[in-house]
Amino acid sequence: MLSLTEPSLTEVSYHGKDYPLNLTFDAVITLYGLLDDSDIASQVDALYQLLSPQGTANDDNQLKLLLINTVLDYLSEKPYGTSGGAVDLAGNVLTSDDMPPDFDFEQDSAAIYASFRQYYGIDLNEERGHMHWDTFIALFDNLGAETPINKIRSIRNDDLSEYQGEDNVQRLQNMKELQSYYMLDSVRGKLDEETTADPFAGIFGN
Repeated sequence: MLSLTEPSLTEVSYHGKDYPLNLTFDAVITLYGLLDDSDIASQVDALYQLLSPQGTANDDNQLKLLLINTVLDYLSEKPYGTSGGAVDLAGNVLTSDDMPPDFDFEQDSAAIYASFRQYYGIDLNEERGHMHWDTFIALFDNLGAETPINKIRSIRNDDLSEYQGEDNVQRLQNMKELQSYYMLDSVRGKLDEETTADPFAGIFGN
């Protein structure tokens, strides 16, 4: 997490030696992709070599785990604790981790690239291997509402229940089509699984 008074994480100390870290934004996005595909235990060597430029598969396993866990703990830090007061159906306040995703760094890469170019004049292709994750995510979180990625996120989060009445039939249909077009693959996959598990879901009002 970016701080105006403390330096960003760039190394881990182990037995009196400092080990440099690769926490550029592209490395962290790759890390998240690895974690999405499988559990940490099966990816220790891959994660370690991604995050440690000087690391090798023969390094101490304790060092590998320390480095990976330090990075994951660091990346989990957030400046704000909740989702802004959103609640679930039981009235429980939702944290940011409970909220369904409304973007994906890989699937939305073109929109994110265009947004940085439009809003900040930054070419992310030129920043690969250079821009620290803290800088990237601070800029990403503060992109303007009219940038491509935030327009897409707004579509995904639009509440269809607000399109009531005969006057809104066409608007409702248009928004349904937009939400289907921009639907995240992870969300579409879950919907497909639910449909496969219960092919009659929704037919009788379930």
